[in-house]
Amino acid sequence: MISYVLFCILWSKPQTALVEVPVNEYAMAYVSQDLGEFHFDADVIEEKVNSVKITHIPTGFSSEANSADLQQRSMYVKMEMADKAASLTCELRAKTQEKK
Repeated sequence: MISYVLFCILWSKPQTALVEVPVNEYAMAYVSQDLGEFHFDADVIEEKVNSVKITHIPTGFSSEANSADLQQRSMYVKMEMADKAASLTCELRAKTQEKK
């Protein structure tokens, strides 16, 4: 049986975090996490990476990317503001499970 995970790399200068969320039985997954002064969101809908978004918490400014491709497997978004920077890279990965 093959299942999927949404794997994301969050970067908020100079911090980095790795997040892995399983795709549920409805073919959906969601990441929502703060790192430094930034908030990161990403989602999977119908087993495709649907959107990624970075929001600078103090100002509310954001940068996002949305999928138009039905088979989108990865997405990337970057945000720079003066001396502050952040990026979000997400990928839908197949994860094989052994039968027990």
